[in-house]
Amino acid sequence: MNRTIHPPQLSFRADLRIPTEAIIATLFGCAVALGFASEFSVAPTGVAILAIAVMGTCWVLWELERSHPAVAQWGLVLVTAVALATAAALFRAPVILSLLVVPTGLAAALIGIQAATVTAIIIAACLPAARAMLLGGIDSTAITVVLIGIFATLGLFHAVLRQVAQLERWLEEYFERSQNLVEETRDRRAELGKAMDDVMHLNRQLVLVNERVASLRLIAEEARRAKAAFVARVSHELRTPLNMIIGLVRLMVDSPGIYSAPLPPDLSKDLQVIHRNSEHLLSLINDVLDLSQVEAGRGKLYRERVNIYELISAAADAVRPLIDNKRLYLRMDAPADLPAVDCDRTRIRQVVLNLLSNAARFTEQGGISISAKQQDAHVVVNVRDTGPGIAPDVAEHLFEPFYQAGELWIEKGGSGLGLSICKQFVRLHGGRIWLDSELGAGTSVSFELPISPPPSVSPSPAGFIREDWIWREHTFRTDEVGLQDEAVHQRLIVCDAGGDLTQELTRVVEDLQIVGTASPEEAIKHAVEVPALAILHNATDPGTVWSQLDHIRQAAPATPIVGACFPPQLERALEAGSSDYLVKPVTREDLEQVLTITDGPTRRILVVDDNPDVLQLIGRMLHTIDAGLDILTAANGPDAIATIRHRRPDLVLLDLIMPGMDGWQVLAEKSRDPAIRDIPIVLVSAQDPAEHPPASRAFWATIGDGISLQRFVECTLAFANIVTGAPGISDSAHDPLWAQSPVHQSNP
Repeated sequence: MNRTIHPPQLSFRADLRIPTEAIIATLFGCAVALGFASEFSVAPTGVAILAIAVMGTCWVLWELERSHPAVAQWGLVLVTAVALATAAALFRAPVILSLLVVPTGLAAALIGIQAATVTAIIIAACLPAARAMLLGGIDSTAITVVLIGIFATLGLFHAVLRQVAQLERWLEEYFERSQNLVEETRDRRAELGKAMDDVMHLNRQLVLVNERVASLRLIAEEARRAKAAFVARVSHELRTPLNMIIGLVRLMVDSPGIYSAPLPPDLSKDLQVIHRNSEHLLSLINDVLDLSQVEAGRGKLYRERVNIYELISAAADAVRPLIDNKRLYLRMDAPADLPAVDCDRTRIRQVVLNLLSNAARFTEQGGISISAKQQDAHVVVNVRDTGPGIAPDVAEHLFEPFYQAGELWIEKGGSGLGLSICKQFVRLHGGRIWLDSELGAGTSVSFELPISPPPSVSPSPAGFIREDWIWREHTFRTDEVGLQDEAVHQRLIVCDAGGDLTQELTRVVEDLQIVGTASPEEAIKHAVEVPALAILHNATDPGTVWSQLDHIRQAAPATPIVGACFPPQLERALEAGSSDYLVKPVTREDLEQVLTITDGPTRRILVVDDNPDVLQLIGRMLHTIDAGLDILTAANGPDAIATIRHRRPDLVLLDLIMPGMDGWQVLAEKSRDPAIRDIPIVLVSAQDPAEHPPASRAFWATIGDGISLQRFVECTLAFANIVTGAPGISDSAHDPLWAQSPVHQSNP
């Protein structure tokens, strides 16, 4: 913003000139000195009077300077000239006349070059009078010299004042520019201050918006998890009656003779339709359950080293009957030496099966090709078909849940969840999945998996491993593990022959990679290939634990070794007094097998379940096996104990989840009564094993060459703090776990 700035009232010329007060003070000083020197002159009285007159005049001029500065300046020039001329006459010293250049200079310095010119002319005109005043006289040469000095001084001041005038103009110009810049800077500063206020206001608004967005995101995440949990719960609830429907319909179709009248052919066909659609509905519910588990954050991966070639070969063999029935070809192109991939075998097999099933469902001519290859640090699997292809606008939505692209998808019986589930499973492994298709030219679906999982960014180990694990006593040597500059992954190697413990750990442990192995040698191999936080060895016989742990310790001295005795699920049931364990839905073949576990003939069977429909279904299944069986039923635990004591069945089929007294309590009560203790019981339940996790009665740990006494005490106190605290995996992450220190300890 440019604006006109008027120069100040007092110009720079006045500022550049000699102050009048200073000259007046100097003249006053000279007058005082003249007064003291008067006694040395020819006319001391005249000199004294001159000095007093000059001092008085200086006082007057000092007062005039405040009110009439121009008068004071001209008066100062005049007084100086008169005083010099008078002093020359009184002292009879013509040389003093040479000082008449001073008034000319004062006029130039105080007033201006024009005033100096006037002063020089006046002095030049008065010089003859001054010559007459001098008693001794003065020659013409001296007068000429004085005139030359006066006009030389005038010329000198004229040259100097021209430069001063130019400097004055420059200064005024720069001053004006500076004033403009100052005003503009003030305006800019005001604008900047306003802008900063606006920015601060916007920043506060942005902070509030971010807080609201974060709150809304948390609410949305909570709602999504609640929705997924609700879907999972509903899916579980739907599976129970659906299993009942499937069981009854299958019983009607496979064993129509149990009814008093034969089934009409049309009714039998309708039952087959019901059975087929019920199976499809069960498959859909299982897909929804899988998807909801992933969305709810419960999708756990049971990682192990998987041979991809064998996996896709097994998946291809599983869908080959469907492909052969449609007279299609199935080609496989994969090298047998593909590197093993660290993944969940079941999940990836489900992905391959879904892709192959989709390809077989929509392909009517030609066939399907499945290939696998290594690409950098990934393995890429591709399934290509010669089906009708997919339009681009449809292909971009195929990985969305429940999306069905037109009537063809509905006719083929697709649920719209297969590809969405595949995408979720692949993403859980850190991979990606994509689709390429062209109408009339078939479809190609590919996915890639990292050969080794990426290291966890923010690991939160639980169970036996502590978050702030510090490797102090031992360091990994690159020549032992064959790796260089590779960080220790958050891996727990589990050596469990049965495999139940590995699956249990994947359900309860967060952010920790569980690597399942079936033997100590396999566990050692994994520990040598990729460093792990610890090796957990689950032994079936407590007496052999230490020898097995010592064998692993010698082969992997830098890795902590933990030993435990967690019984498998069936063994837990057997330890509780059960003879076997069946998982719902129970089939007729399962019942035929359990009828053979008794020593004598099985004629009387007690079925215990709080669901009357289950009692009816199992009863009818048993009658299809043997119509002469005596089937007893009980709807709760107390009735079951009473029936066992009074009717003494040959076999008891016991549900675990019942209100009041559950199946475990019934087993405990039965084991305390010697009269009924030997009656065999088979547990029947769809209960999640995580609801009753296994427990180990002993604990061993070791590492390398042992531990110092101080570390041993620290480990003992930390271990005692953990096992005596509140149970729960989540609590252990905050405890000072023993895992930092190697220890050999048993806690029976």
